[in-house]
Amino acid sequence: MTSEIQALTLRIEKLERQNRRLVRLSTVVSILLASFGMIAAVNPKARTVEAEQFIVRDANGHARLTLGTPSASGVAVLMKPDEPAIWLSDPNGLDRAIITADGFRLSSGKGKPVLEIGASTSTAEPASIRIYDSGSKVVWSAP
Repeated sequence: MTSEIQALTLRIEKLERQNRRLVRLSTVVSILLASFGMIAAVNPKARTVEAEQFIVRDANGHARLTLGTPSASGVAVLMKPDEPAIWLSDPNGLDRAIITADGFRLSSGKGKPVLEIGASTSTAEPASIRIYDSGSKVVWSAP
């Protein structure tokens, strides 16, 4: 009976040593995996986001800011299809301001032009400013 108890005691001690080793090994592996995960999450290469357009919506789901090109956004009034632009829209979905590479346009709540500022793209075409009345007629312009 004593030899059986001694054998069981030795066996339990051996199992406890194996268990401590296994716990230590799993702790080291977990720490290494967590470290690799943090290194991968901090990778600066993962900071690039690519898309044809970005849309910021309000709480009601209306597009309020759109960044893209007219061909991707479906809006191309006086713009080249692949010209980058930023549209600022009111809650009703009307584009109130458009910022492009060559100018800036403001419109009224009825979608009519109010102001245009055009940048010069060449020496033959000077920069311009146009102010419109409520009937979309130019009331002042320069040059």
